[in-house]
Amino acid sequence: RDALQNIQCSIISSDPFDPARADRLFRIILSHFVTLVFFEKLVERIAREAPAVKFKLLPVDDSPDELLRRGDVDFLILPDMFTSSVHSSVPLFDEKLVCVGCPTKKQLPQQLTFER
Repeated sequence: RDALQNIQCSIISSDPFDPARADRLFRIILSHFVTLVFFEKLVERIAREAPAVKFKLLPVDDSPDELLRRGDVDFLILPDMFTSSVHSSVPLFDEKLVCVGCPTKKQLPQQLTFER
């Protein structure tokens, strides 16, 4: 299976990707958060520039790197903590999450930590 995967990758990568003519199905593992803040914004552009391209969006799995290695998925769009350095990666965006609480609520500590 690995030999077949290597041959397939060689054949696929030899032709330049033309979004307007492509009719591939891309299988992508991504979180709900990434779907909402990142992928959803791409859908309109993809529909315009690559109208026949389709996506199968998959939830985060216990072993996403293994699925990518086996060729069961094409991409992972995940936070660094869910991936390994086995595959190359590039940052897509930075996100800052905040916790907002009512100052009159005494249950909230003065300083919140990641562990709390």
